[in-house]
Amino acid sequence: SIEEEIIENKKIFKIHADTPELVVRKKDGSLSKGFDYYMERVIPHDGDIYYDFKDLISAMTSNPTGTFILGRDISSRNVK
Repeated sequence: SIEEEIIENKKIFKIHADTPELVVRKKDGSLSKGFDYYMERVIPHDGDIYYDFKDLISAMTSNPTGTFILGRDISSRNVK
């Protein structure tokens, strides 16, 4: 299942998978036959405000003299 949650004032996708063959130990020590994966929701840039590192680099490449504003903390983990 996929749900949208707000964690630390950020919109996050929570992806839950049931895996009967895989047992995961939770923080409290209990066992679970499923796991949760959290993924940040990508926010498209709005004018000169950028939320995604890849969008920022693309804009800077196409317009090196432009103005660029970071809309939040961003990372380059999704850039290849």
